[in-house]
Amino acid sequence: MCGRLALPEDYKEIVGKDVRIVMPPRPPRYNVAPTTPIPAIAVREGEKTLDLYRWGIVPFWSKDGKLDLFNARDDKVATSGAYKGPLAKSRCIVPASYFYEWRKAGARKIPYAIHRRDGRPMLFAGIWAMGQDPKQGGEVASACIITTGPNAVMEPLHNRMPVILDDEAVEEWLDPELHDLATLQLMLGPCPDDEIEAYPISDAVNKVGNEGPELVRPRPDPD
Repeated sequence: MCGRLALPEDYKEIVGKDVRIVMPPRPPRYNVAPTTPIPAIAVREGEKTLDLYRWGIVPFWSKDGKLDLFNARDDKVATSGAYKGPLAKSRCIVPASYFYEWRKAGARKIPYAIHRRDGRPMLFAGIWAMGQDPKQGGEVASACIITTGPNAVMEPLHNRMPVILDDEAVEEWLDPELHDLATLQLMLGPCPDDEIEAYPISDAVNKVGNEGPELVRPRPDPD
């Protein structure tokens, strides 16, 4: 599962020269939850763009907004009626500096920050669609992050993690000519263990309203 993110400030090095940045400049964010806007790279009308998408696709048949799809499982994304259309035709990349997960320790849940060891943003495989906006009404461009089984770093924390793509896989993932679901599903797996690290952080991240770089500051493991 992936339900909380930290987002970078400068996207110019992430997107490359062939991506047009549509979204306005934004400060870095350290505590982003589903239903809020997140940046995503997608090919739309033949052009690769970076824009904001609502995090969570509300299908047209979910009029009350209770079915809010902010994660899609790798083992269901090619077969589920909600996901297989976007997987074939409208894929995206979600850049993130960190994501958070919680490790159970008795009655407690200890938050951890996960990021790339080399300091570069992670590039999550995602899908996008025009979904219902349960608050404002009407349709809105929405995105969903694909998750897979854990690697050795994530296994002590959770049984799911986002699909993190390398640079070569990103180009293939965004290829508008690639529609074969079986080929796409083969790209969905955990990243190598040595690419990411996880460390405990403050409980302050538990409250979505809290913000700031102090949220990703390491703290001693209480165990």
